[in-house]
Amino acid sequence: MRYIILNLVIVFCTMSCQSSKPEQTKLMQGEMWRVAEINSIPLTVPTKMHLSEGMVRGQAACNSFFASFSEIKTGFEIGFVASTRKGCISEVASKEEFLLFQNLPKMTRAVQVDNAIRLEGDDGAFIRLIKNELN
Repeated sequence: MRYIILNLVIVFCTMSCQSSKPEQTKLMQGEMWRVAEINSIPLTVPTKMHLSEGMVRGQAACNSFFASFSEIKTGFEIGFVASTRKGCISEVASKEEFLLFQNLPKMTRAVQVDNAIRLEGDDGAFIRLIKNELN
């Protein structure tokens, strides 16, 4: 009887101690997302991204990009962004792309807000993603 109770306690503790981080990444995985807003600045040039197999990949205003992605106890980490090095024709596109590349590595958690995903950083930075219906 003691062993049964001990096993139940171990199972209960194991289940209750698991973090919600898989839920955060499940929100984003496999879907193509459009970057709608970064730090309250709406993006005017189409930018899309998706998460799969430990990588964030996407197409910014002018360049393709990727970064490593890993789950940690408190959420996730995104590595430094690498991209192709094409020049942007428009200054607006260049600024929006820089804003994305600067803020993406700051993101540490994801929250679903209505039909959007809000990536948030510890410093208050955020990126709002909406499903990209056109892919």
